[in-house]
Amino acid sequence: MKNAIIIIAIVALFLGVTLYKNKSNDELNSELHVDETFKKEEFLRKGIPTLFDIGGHTCVLCKEMEVALEELNSDLTDKAFVKFVDITKYPILRKQFDFKVIPTQFYYDSEGELFKVTYGAQTKEKMIEVFGEMGYTFD
Repeated sequence: MKNAIIIIAIVALFLGVTLYKNKSNDELNSELHVDETFKKEEFLRKGIPTLFDIGGHTCVLCKEMEVALEELNSDLTDKAFVKFVDITKYPILRKQFDFKVIPTQFYYDSEGELFKVTYGAQTKEKMIEVFGEMGYTFD
């Protein structure tokens, strides 16, 4: 009886970890803003290009970019991840990125490799241009 309980607990733990690690792209793609549970590796291992915009809710330039990021996130659903990481609201997320100013954008290719870093407010067109430099076209 005791062994059966241990085996059930191990199987339940394994299934829970597997389900957590295999979040669908839809779950990851749905929201522009991340929360304190954000882990950049969850996005980078999904095989699609990714843009992380590091900023803060009190940053004027970050606020200027918000509409462009929201549009890009919506336009690129299932083609690329576009995420806003608010490090003023969730300072613990700072340790996942090496940056000195906000806003800073990190572009990763579909292999999860860092392709380019840009600084300051970017337009939607400029962000799409960087994806184009990586060889991605989104029609």
